[in-house]
Amino acid sequence: MRFRTSTILMVAALGGCAQKQPNADIVATGAVQYSGLFRPIQQSDGRLGMNVQQRIYGEVKLLFRESSGRTDVSLTLNTNSNTSDLLAWAVVPGRCGNGAVPLLPASQFPALELANNGRGDVSGELPIAMPQGAYHVNVYRGGDNLSNVIACANLTAS
Repeated sequence: MRFRTSTILMVAALGGCAQKQPNADIVATGAVQYSGLFRPIQQSDGRLGMNVQQRIYGEVKLLFRESSGRTDVSLTLNTNSNTSDLLAWAVVPGRCGNGAVPLLPASQFPALELANNGRGDVSGELPIAMPQGAYHVNVYRGGDNLSNVIACANLTAS
């Protein structure tokens, strides 16, 4: 009888551990936060041999939630522009300048609207998955090619 009682206690203890396992999975699946600071990229101003570097600064924060497969975004950009403008932007794998294809076409990202003081911001949720890795954010003026990038931010995960 003593053997049977200790066997039952051992099975009950192991069963209790097995019940705690799903909670460990919930804790392990969380979120990855990425952030970066924008730096200006030289652009041609249309005159032969002339490159112009604008004063552009700002930051971007992205929070990828594994449970939903979606990413929250908060992006702020300041420029020395005196006119309102609509800029495109995109999240791209790798580091700034690598020419990789964005996770979604730039047209799928909400437009970044600059006010006449040169400041703009975007916040919301994106239907993109960003598992741990290297990413950057490009801001485009006049198209979504690498030659149209006016600012870039390399993202770091925390």
